[in-house]
Amino acid sequence: MTWEKKTKRPWNAALKVVTWKIGESFVKVSSNENDVYGKVYVERKALEIERNEVGAFAEQAAEKLRKFKFSEDTGAHKAYEAGKLPPAHIHARAKRYAVKLFLAHWQEVAYYHHFGERAPKPYVITHLGHAHYIEPPNCPW
Repeated sequence: MTWEKKTKRPWNAALKVVTWKIGESFVKVSSNENDVYGKVYVERKALEIERNEVGAFAEQAAEKLRKFKFSEDTGAHKAYEAGKLPPAHIHARAKRYAVKLFLAHWQEVAYYHHFGERAPKPYVITHLGHAHYIEPPNCPW
């Protein structure tokens, strides 16, 4: 995302840092048997690697090569040229997935704590037909 120089960022930079740190903590605790979101990260990373290997991200890789300049001797450039995303990109995608799920669960539990009732189902489930709902772990209801 780009924005004009000397104008306010169109995102909350401090919140972005916090969510990045949450994702890193999920990676670090993913081997703990009691962990929840680290396991989500590991499962998602395996799925992303599988999709990357079959070329599902070739269009995204081509777009990255078109938009950005990479030194030709880097692993990222070689991966993008091969029509794949580099390992760091896959790692970040899996982390973001786990963090988004955590934030959705946090919002749902916070809603319950504040209002004393369950939060309404997400828009994508009630209106768009998505069927994959993941219940928050250890939820109070």
